[in-house]
Amino acid sequence: FILLCIRCIRTSHNLSQPFLVTYYQMECYLPPSKIIWLTSSLYSFLVSICEIPSGLLSDHWGRPKTLQYAFVCLGSSLLLTSTIASITSDDSISGSSYSIIVIIVLSQLLRAIGSSLFSGTDMALLYEILLPKRKSSSLSNNNNNRESLILSIESRHVFYTTVSEAVLSVIGGWMSSLFLGLQTTVFTSALPFFFGILLCRYIGQLLLKKEEKYH
Repeated sequence: FILLCIRCIRTSHNLSQPFLVTYYQMECYLPPSKIIWLTSSLYSFLVSICEIPSGLLSDHWGRPKTLQYAFVCLGSSLLLTSTIASITSDDSISGSSYSIIVIIVLSQLLRAIGSSLFSGTDMALLYEILLPKRKSSSLSNNNNNRESLILSIESRHVFYTTVSEAVLSVIGGWMSSLFLGLQTTVFTSALPFFFGILLCRYIGQLLLKKEEKYH
């Protein structure tokens, strides 16, 4: 259940993600072509680079700590994005300002790092939760049942996270259009990630207790 909560928190960026293009247009006065390049093309390129060391770092740090760092990066990316509106509130600053472009690039870099650290780590954590550290003859004879259990859990998690993405998109649209505005919605979408850090710390403590039990 805790892992499902962590995965649903990962989708909290959908509170603002569908409206970020509008946010950049209204607050940064950027043309759509530049927005697409910065938030799509550049992001995809950065993710492809960050994916290379992310698996090694996950093995080195452990799954819960890697997820903590992922949430720090994802939450910080949205917090940084929300500051753009404050910078552009000065009429003397245009959308082509160097400082604005730097902030957008940094936010996309943090987003790429967070996404690459999360990718695959959640699945590896599921295996670590279900598979004990100590092998026994009874468990070794039930590999097929264990794999079926993992696939069953994974399929349910995919369903719930998909529903979570859809619901959060609706809530984000309602928040931004009715009373909070785009900047506050972007800021708010970062907050669940920092709650997710606490859940990752908790699940890490549970794994440590489980490991001590088998030693």
